[in-house]
Amino acid sequence: MLAAFEIAELADANPLNLGKGQRQKVALASILVLEPRILVIDEPTTGLDWQECVQILDILDGFHARGTTIVVVTHDMRLVRERSRRVIAMSGGGVAYDGPSSEFFFQSEILDEADIELTALSEIAARLAPTVGRAAKRMPVTLAGMRELLVASAS
Repeated sequence: MLAAFEIAELADANPLNLGKGQRQKVALASILVLEPRILVIDEPTTGLDWQECVQILDILDGFHARGTTIVVVTHDMRLVRERSRRVIAMSGGGVAYDGPSSEFFFQSEILDEADIELTALSEIAARLAPTVGRAAKRMPVTLAGMRELLVASAS
């Protein structure tokens, strides 16, 4: 785990002397070394730069591919859009949405109810969806997906 998280130099460090991002990586590595069957993690990318975020998310994807159930609590809609398969959105102490992430960003009433702001790509896709039909709702909202939406809306 020290090598995977690129934190070998921190193995003997005093945790009180670490920065937030370093503490985040040490804490996650400390749990993943136990190879849990289920991992619930709150805001895993907080305090990390983009390269560190990708590194941690790739490590989590690897654990998921090997059978670990991973539940991520986050306000980062880019993380939700790019890395999740299922979304459970909470609002007013209850579940406002439970379903595929590919449909989530097209649920304008639920997004409003849960006070979720769309990312720029999701906003564009939602506006194009009526023009290109249901296919847009099944398409992941990624840059590649946006290219397909724009081509479809132009024809």
